[in-house]
Amino acid sequence: MLGRLKEGIQKSRPYVFVPRSKVCVTVLEFLYQGGYILGFQYYSKSIIRVELKYIKAKSYIKGIEVYTKPSRIVYYSYSSLQKALSRTDVVVLSTWRGLEYSNDIIDNFFLEPANENKIGGTMLFGLKV
Repeated sequence: MLGRLKEGIQKSRPYVFVPRSKVCVTVLEFLYQGGYILGFQYYSKSIIRVELKYIKAKSYIKGIEVYTKPSRIVYYSYSSLQKALSRTDVVVLSTWRGLEYSNDIIDNFFLEPANENKIGGTMLFGLKV
């Protein structure tokens, strides 16, 4: 799914089609709530149409970098998350709370007690905005 999004962004397509699965729907809902895509709709039983976001004919998402694959799972603790952010603007993590943006974890550091907030997770992908 991320490969198709990346290809659509590089070729300036207004929309792309991705296969439908529970994981894809969860990630697309997450990207929609974050404002990174315009929306998505079910095209058929097995296909989802994703509408990409453009501002002044330039893609809102500049690049997608995939970190975790089935052959390579990348886990970061809270302390090592700062180093990972130097490569991309936003990193999407799979934590015990669900999917979270790295910015949300770091921004909430001062708002929540330290024991509850210092969480790490599996790095799924990064977005350059």
